[in-house]
Amino acid sequence: MEVPAHLRIRMAKRNLSHAYLVVGENRRPLAEALAAAWVCTGETPPCGHCPGCRKAGLGIHPDIIRADPEGEGLKAEEVRALRSDAYIRPNEAPKKVYLLEHSELLNPTGQNILLKLIEEGPAYACFLFSPPSLGFCCPPSGPGAKPSGLQEKRPGRPTRRGRP
Repeated sequence: MEVPAHLRIRMAKRNLSHAYLVVGENRRPLAEALAAAWVCTGETPPCGHCPGCRKAGLGIHPDIIRADPEGEGLKAEEVRALRSDAYIRPNEAPKKVYLLEHSELLNPTGQNILLKLIEEGPAYACFLFSPPSLGFCCPPSGPGAKPSGLQEKRPGRPTRRGRP
């Protein structure tokens, strides 16, 4: 899976945002690459060789939490538990990553709880939302949340901060 150039640069500089919205047909490999970059302890994340990258590749890293792996939707109490867990420091990695592969199934209460967490949560907590398409879009929508997918950016179209 080819990671878009703008994300590769941010990964190499360890300058990733704390929340991304990943959409598209191949969203899972991109989300996994971002998660590995956040937990990487090698020189150029994701290096693929450090213990964090190897565990991420095997799906066994304790600091990468797959919320709602069955795709049934998270209930408000489960989102509250996720919020509580986010305030517990990472076990091994510099960051703790929450992967919400079925974020389109969040109800409004769960969305509001997550939005508050994204905006005001601990600096080490990172979030990946990966609904099937932008039509299912829910968080991230707060300041600092970055939409990122496999689609090309439209040339000349300004972003939220006024830059193309």
